[in-house]
Amino acid sequence: MGGEIIAIALLTDQIVDNAIAPKILGNLIGLNPAWILISLLLGAQSGGVLGLILAVPLAGSLKRVLTDRLPTREMVLEDI
Repeated sequence: MGGEIIAIALLTDQIVDNAIAPKILGNLIGLNPAWILISLLLGAQSGGVLGLILAVPLAGSLKRVLTDRLPTREMVLEDI
């Protein structure tokens, strides 16, 4: 009985961590859930626990800076 409960708890935890949490963060920050997972992996590899804490805010900031600075297709077409 205890083993079944542990297995269900681990399965539920994995579903929440790998499917639900990135979707919620993606909606709040504006990033694709895949990019959130990638940024978390890179943050963990490069900075450990601190990297995990800073990964998603840095990825969101980088996306915001790039979308504000890079010209869009509409801007390029208007210049022609």
